[in-house]
Amino acid sequence: MSQITSDGDKAPREPGNLLAANHYAIVERSSLNEEAQHHWHSSPLPRMSLMSQPEFDSLRDEGPWLVALGEPPESGYATLRDNLGSQAVLGRLSSPLSLPDLASHLSDALICQDKQGATYLLRSYVPHVLAVLHQRKDCPWHGWLFGPIIEWSAEGTDGRIHTHAGHGLSTVPEYVPITLDASLTAMLAIDQQALALLNELKRAAPDVFQTNCHGERLMQVAQALTTARTTELEHPDDHNLFAALYLLDGQAPDKTPHWPAAIRLVKEQNQTLGQALEAVQERHHQ
Repeated sequence: MSQITSDGDKAPREPGNLLAANHYAIVERSSLNEEAQHHWHSSPLPRMSLMSQPEFDSLRDEGPWLVALGEPPESGYATLRDNLGSQAVLGRLSSPLSLPDLASHLSDALICQDKQGATYLLRSYVPHVLAVLHQRKDCPWHGWLFGPIIEWSAEGTDGRIHTHAGHGLSTVPEYVPITLDASLTAMLAIDQQALALLNELKRAAPDVFQTNCHGERLMQVAQALTTARTTELEHPDDHNLFAALYLLDGQAPDKTPHWPAAIRLVKEQNQTLGQALEAVQERHHQ
């Protein structure tokens, strides 16, 4: 069983907040396979997209969702992970806020800016990013971000559950934008593979993107790469091709009829994904 660790002291809470706590999970739909999509659509649990802003229209369905767990929350969370997969359920949190209010708050936390005022999408709910943000108690936005949170738990890359304490406020403090200083940018270690693939796609296939926003484009590429990494593919070049095909075709390659044969060639004959797909298509046309 994963160990549970805490990276901060218990937060002060207003009277009654513990009893009034609502429990939620964050699900990233881009990581769901076909069976998990069926469970998602049939689940009675209330949920809201965190990408509520109009500029996120193209990413809303496949992006992060806040799901209300109901009672008992432990059972609801376990069922969600069993049905959707641990790679799609990216954390569990408690808050005095209602589902709409917390979703609105976390939606605002998807936007950050640099010191020049340029805005970017920030996957603040991803475990390693969340851990970095929680460490920066010296930043003015920290109290805003974690103000209405009681606890926020996520599984780290070490396989352990890390619990981040908030302040348990029943109202959201005045908005303070998340600002990326040099230290925070370095700690977040922005996905260089996603940036490189984005630049290549902008040069070779700019029409694949439905938006001119750099941050939105980067999010699309990052999500496609996340999906690629959940498959049996292991090489970064194969991940890049998978993500590029996903964006170009509008369908993940592992959802196509040729995928089982192609992945077999990759695993058993050590072929690249490109070689395997070409071989399978040649056989199909013979």
